Amino acid sequence: MRSIAHFSVRICAGAAQILRIQIPLRDLYSCTGAEPVDILFLEKDGYVVELVSPNAPDSVVSGLIKTYKNAPYHLCYVCENLDEEITKLTGEGYVQIDLPTPAPAIGGKRVCFLMNRFVGLIELLEQ
Repeated sequence: MRSIAHFSVRICAGAAQILRIQIPLRDLYSCTGAEPVDILFLEKDGYVVELVSPNAPDSVVSGLIKTYKNAPYHLCYVCENLDEEITKLTGEGYVQIDLPTPAPAIGGKRVCFLMNRFVGLIELLEQ
């Protein structure tokens, strides 16, 4: 893993508008894709934050918000070779929870999510 691409936060629908009023954030990109979530990338002082909110009651994020409310969701790391990083991390105790997939919210670059019982959820983004 080379560097952190972004921090991801689960938020309730409508929370992004409140954040924009409270903190001057620069919109980078927003997306409503095949998954029932809305994604908004914002930048402040060089940090990129991904806000993920449900847009349907059956969204995975809806269930998480009911349990944990608005909360950090995952860290996304940029890597040069996604397949090598997955092999390395699964050998170190991470569990791959999906297959590498192009992400419309990140320009179609391949991503993969992994879980570790001590670290939580991470996302790998192929450069």
